[in-house]
Amino acid sequence: MSLELPELPSFTSSTPPNMQQGAGILARIYRHTNNALQSDAHDLFQIKFHGSTVINEAIPLMLAIEGVVEGHKDLLHWLTEVAELFGVLIKQLSEAEEMAKTGADTSNIHMVAPVTIVKSGKCGRPKKIPNPFLLRKAMDSSCRISKSELARTIKLSWESLLKYMKKFSIESRYSSITDKGLDNIAREVRGSQPETGHWYLAGHLSSAGIKVQKERIRQALICVDPIGQAIRNKETAEDHMYCVPRPNAMWHIDRHHKLIRWGFVIHGIIDGFCRTVVGLQASTNNRASTVLKDMRLFGMIQHGVYKDGPDEDSDDEYPPSDFEDESRGELEIETDGTFLESEESGWEDDEYEIEEAHSSRYNCKPVKAP
Repeated sequence: MSLELPELPSFTSSTPPNMQQGAGILARIYRHTNNALQSDAHDLFQIKFHGSTVINEAIPLMLAIEGVVEGHKDLLHWLTEVAELFGVLIKQLSEAEEMAKTGADTSNIHMVAPVTIVKSGKCGRPKKIPNPFLLRKAMDSSCRISKSELARTIKLSWESLLKYMKKFSIESRYSSITDKGLDNIAREVRGSQPETGHWYLAGHLSSAGIKVQKERIRQALICVDPIGQAIRNKETAEDHMYCVPRPNAMWHIDRHHKLIRWGFVIHGIIDGFCRTVVGLQASTNNRASTVLKDMRLFGMIQHGVYKDGPDEDSDDEYPPSDFEDESRGELEIETDGTFLESEESGWEDDEYEIEEAHSSRYNCKPVKAP
């Protein structure tokens, strides 16, 4: 049987539009399917793929052509020949599929196990060994996948992933782009987006499959536009120095997210004057309404209504600052967490207690505190 469909009749002024494009699609499907059938080893997955293409793409296209070729004898004759050839092709695909099912496994598609579980016969969980080939492919510069995402996908702990990457001598490689090439990209992006900063350029490079160090991105921006970079650095918000006159005059609020993978967010409040821990609560989300309900009201009952407090991040339509305005007037200082060091120093102990209580329940390694 021929590997090509008959040629389309000559075009006339009455030939339906897109006829040549449709004929080209049918010819491509027919040729690729025939090539798959000509191979000695019939691959079941490949046969099913081509059969699905013929049924879902070729046949609907021929039905659409049939609806517009009425009155065109040459085109109708051509379509009849094409339909007969596809009918023979479908029969051959069915026979090849039966042979592939009943015959020996000759498939050239092999499923690679991402992790091999090795049982030692001793007490404890079996050892998980990741596939070195998979790790090298995942860490390739053209594959945009983070180590944490890879660890979650193959169900391996972060520490084990790093250990085996070191054992197999696998590194997270950066793209081999020169400083001049990086400067040219930064200059091009700056031309279209004058306010381009570090994060915008990093996202642009990532979308292009280019992975470079953060310091190189900063240096490229400085080289391309030193004045603009200096202006942007000057606009960075600075922390304000302030004095707390008495207890309950200023509360510091912070959130700890290192246990978010286990479904916990720890909210804490500390008094800005005497450093007393006003409230400490483990919640299941980071909504401002949760903070208001579980933390602010708890602290108010125990210590009285506070005057105001710096809040780091909230993601609700009713932020905690609204409660501050309603209770004691409008006053709020935004910080980046620099003044919350005494509160953050207590995260390690709280995190250790929570992870010890829940690590066995979730059958996961406990998260190590920083």
